[in-house]
Amino acid sequence: MLFRRRSALALCTLSFALLVAMPAAATVMVEIPMEDLVATSDAIVHAHVLRTGTQLETYEGRLEPHTITELRVDDWLQSDGDPRIAIDEIGGEVDGRGSWIDGTPRYAPGDEVVVFLRQLPSGAYRTVGMAQGRFDVVHTASGAGVTTVVQRDTSTLAFASWVNGQMRVRDGGPSPSVDYASFVGFVSSVLEQLALPPGPHTTTGAR
Repeated sequence: MLFRRRSALALCTLSFALLVAMPAAATVMVEIPMEDLVATSDAIVHAHVLRTGTQLETYEGRLEPHTITELRVDDWLQSDGDPRIAIDEIGGEVDGRGSWIDGTPRYAPGDEVVVFLRQLPSGAYRTVGMAQGRFDVVHTASGAGVTTVVQRDTSTLAFASWVNGQMRVRDGGPSPSVDYASFVGFVSSVLEQLALPPGPHTTTGAR
């Protein structure tokens, strides 16, 4: 069975994440600021990937593969829920055949991640902003102890912006590592700002 690739040239439900084109090597979209990534997520978790698998689902009268990733949640940074959750991403491979949308994050057993998620009607989750919503947690041992950082790779995406009415596109790529505690503190500060009643408040700076 050969699965037809679903085009990534489609409107995203978030206005700032409008898919505008699909070049050969990357999906082009508008970059999501970190504050918006936090604000639009139904859940943010620090978790370990337990397993992944592919299942077929019906879409517009045909079968398409979905990759289902099971996570063991170490910490709910936003919201709360079960100790194990599932991420449902469009695309996957069955019997050597399948399809992927460039920019869709891929997970592997053993990965330690912080992921920004939106909940689907099925109860499963999907990564917000495609690869923008997945961060790897990396531990490095040294003489001073263990250093823990988060880092993100958006190499499968390209980001569009508009200057003087013209669209410009730049390639995504690896982001600088950020200290884990500082990263979690930033997420917490944005959530605290979102919980404040309307009125003049100090806003969190963009990153």
